[in-house]
Amino acid sequence: MEDTDLTNKKIVIIGGGPAGTAVAFELRKLSKEIKITIIEQSKYTAYSPCALPYVVGREIYAPEKIFVYNKEDYIDNKINLMNRVIAQKVDVKSKSITILEEDRLVDLTYDYLIIATGSVNNIPKIPGIENTRYTIMKTIDDARELMEDRGRKAIIIGAGITGVELAGVLSKTKQVTLIDKSNILNTILDKDMSERLKLSIEAMGIIVKEDTIIDKIEEEKIFIDDEILRFDTLVIAAGMNANTELAKQMGLIIDKAIVVNKFMQTSEPNIYACGDAVELNNNIFSSKTLSMQESTAVAQAKVVATNILRQEKAFNFVFCPTILKTRDIIVGATGVTETYAEKHGIKTVSSIVTGVSKSEYFPFGKPFTLKLVFDNERKILGMQIFGQEEIAGRINTITMALQKGANVDDICSLEMVYNPAISPQIDPLIIAAELCRKKFVLLPKKEEKRTKKGLFIFRKKNRKNE
Repeated sequence: MEDTDLTNKKIVIIGGGPAGTAVAFELRKLSKEIKITIIEQSKYTAYSPCALPYVVGREIYAPEKIFVYNKEDYIDNKINLMNRVIAQKVDVKSKSITILEEDRLVDLTYDYLIIATGSVNNIPKIPGIENTRYTIMKTIDDARELMEDRGRKAIIIGAGITGVELAGVLSKTKQVTLIDKSNILNTILDKDMSERLKLSIEAMGIIVKEDTIIDKIEEEKIFIDDEILRFDTLVIAAGMNANTELAKQMGLIIDKAIVVNKFMQTSEPNIYACGDAVELNNNIFSSKTLSMQESTAVAQAKVVATNILRQEKAFNFVFCPTILKTRDIIVGATGVTETYAEKHGIKTVSSIVTGVSKSEYFPFGKPFTLKLVFDNERKILGMQIFGQEEIAGRINTITMALQKGANVDDICSLEMVYNPAISPQIDPLIIAAELCRKKFVLLPKKEEKRTKKGLFIFRKKNRKNE
């Protein structure tokens, strides 16, 4: 951060997705003088990848609707968008990039470089998969391919966010089987919540196979022990990995992903990174994590743009609030799961509550189930929730509580809105927190009655609210 005059400085952004594009437009908003170039290997301007399952399901009737900017927007803002161009090599010492453009190599120079290379699909190592036609869900072209009529039987490998969303979409017209080596949405839901959600997904007619290892794939058939599953459409939704190939070639420090400081600078001070390709700090355990959230990518992009223009803005922590929709069911989470906490040696107290989105006497209220997790020092660790209405607001509330380091008493004291047509008089969020507070009162007595395995038993059989 030595230069003070940024007039005519060259900013090059590798990656024209949500993160890279947000950097470019934020830079232009803050400065009219700098020169901005985006290198993007696809033929498209920026669009929202989170909308792709809804394009497949035709809830968004035209794929063109999900584009955030058109060509004229880039031209009007004097942003040089280079489509169908691949960054082949970066020379950090000479601050130059070798790009492949229309079968010829060209060198570009930069003053500041932003790496926004995003993520790549994880393809599981299953015998026979290399000889099988399958679809991933990464680009708008993938969505268009899935919209083609390819028979009535679909199998989705991976019950993460994308897999669950697509299962709901495809089940409207196909017989869908959802397979995962663990439980549904295992990165954001504990087993007890996943089991409850599984019942709702199976009620859609979707076949769910959890804790399942695939032996091989052969001739549009999947082999699992003695069972053979036939498919017309196969979707691989087994998670994402940070795309760090170019960063490794450049010699940047890589851990789970590209390592950045709180200003989003890499190990090279004039090179920044943001989006799916970077690792972030999880404030709950001071550990490193990947967000893979479009909202996080855009927030990081604004920090990058501000810091290039010398205003030193920090991006400190993430709690990874997540939300998805499959048919009529909305699922969300924020913070960490009880399973994750216990793996890190943290004792937890939790409760599960089922409530209704409106007052009990008001018609057409929708049920929802939520789980709150606290550590043994009474501090909030996370929440998991699913239902059909009013999910996002509760996720945002607990995310703010996590940011502020709230404890169980703080959650119990939350002031919540009430209207019988919109919300219950006593919010289930408060009820869940109060149940946990009661468990904290009992905790010293329970510690005296530990089982041999050192587990606390808080649950009672046939109890609706745990």
